[in-house]
Amino acid sequence: MSYDIGLKNVDFSDVPHTNGGYLNITYNLVNMFEVLPCKSPRKWDGSKAKDVAKIVGQSLQLLNDHPGDYRKYESPNGWGTIDGAKTFLAECLVAFITYPDAMVEDRD
Repeated sequence: MSYDIGLKNVDFSDVPHTNGGYLNITYNLVNMFEVLPCKSPRKWDGSKAKDVAKIVGQSLQLLNDHPGDYRKYESPNGWGTIDGAKTFLAECLVAFITYPDAMVEDRD
């Protein structure tokens, strides 16, 4: 399972790392996301991108500044890492800042 996050009426199909038009990361990060300000990406559904950008930025900052606090949430199978979470959140942040008035959608 994975989180598949998009923006309504925004085409990401030609953007690198967007898995055919949406931002994607493994569900193995569920526990890590729940302790960060961003919470589960599924909870972003129906929100304006600019509103979610703030909590995504805060979460990314915490992972950058205090990675040791979150290592215990990494998946033992290697499919849910701090580096993966940081990449996903950074990509979301860029998209949300680029399209601030777009609505976030959980594409699952």
